Amino acid sequence: MDLAGGDFRVYPGFLALRGITVKTGDFDGDGETGFQDFLVFAAAFGTLTGDEGFLRAADLDRSGDVGFSDFLLFAAAFGT
Repeated sequence: MDLAGGDFRVYPGFLALRGITVKTGDFDGDGETGFQDFLVFAAAFGTLTGDEGFLRAADLDRSGDVGFSDFLLFAAAFGT
C-alpha cells in the first residue's frame, strides 16, 4: 500500500480513508463512542465469526472474535 499519496491515515480512535472517517466503536453512528455503543459491544462480546450475535464491527482487531483485545480498543475510544 502506498501511504505517500495520503489516501490512508490512522489516528488513535479514528480511521480516515479517502476523506471518509470512521470512529472506533461508534456502532450507532452518532459520532461518539458512548454508552449505547457499549451496549452493542457487550451484546457481541464473546462471539466468533459465524456465531449468532457476532458483529463484525465489534471485532475491532479483526481476529475473528469479539474478545478482550477488542474490549481494550473499545475502552480506549470510549468517551470520545
